[in-house]
Amino acid sequence: MPEQKVMIICIAAILSSAVVMSVIALSTQQWIVQELHGKVTYGLVQECYEEPFSTSGSVVCETYADPPGEWTATFVFLLVGTMALAAAAYYAVLSFTHRRKLNESKKYGIAASVIFSVAALVFPGGFDYEGIGGASYRLPDNAEIGYSYIMFVITLVFIFVSQLMTMKVLFEDFMP
Repeated sequence: MPEQKVMIICIAAILSSAVVMSVIALSTQQWIVQELHGKVTYGLVQECYEEPFSTSGSVVCETYADPPGEWTATFVFLLVGTMALAAAAYYAVLSFTHRRKLNESKKYGIAASVIFSVAALVFPGGFDYEGIGGASYRLPDNAEIGYSYIMFVITLVFIFVSQLMTMKVLFEDFMP
């Protein structure tokens, strides 16, 4: 039984970390970084660039006039997925004292994993945005993924790890 309590603490910690990383990924504009005539970063809802000929290195961010539909869809998926992830983390914390809440955490975690997986499939479709100059699912040579996308992928890995741990704890209840 103490081993299960430790597992539940780990599940709650992993899910809480995933929520924090998801919020950071959503709120930063470092999904794609391109250096051509200065550094330009692309987020899901804004693009940022260093002002040309500026010695202070000031960065200007602008909301897309015509955003790629794939990135708008990714933003919505991540917003909904983060809410499901937060609910999974909440129920994982509650399950420390109310054991049956872990099943609720599992349901929200599975929903979050599906939503994040769909977002991971949809996002690269926006690489054909005219500012980037790539093709769907293919970045040009002068662009690379930024830390926001990396945090998103790590969040996805954390979700899957927490779900595996949750299943282990739940299945131990059925084993003699």
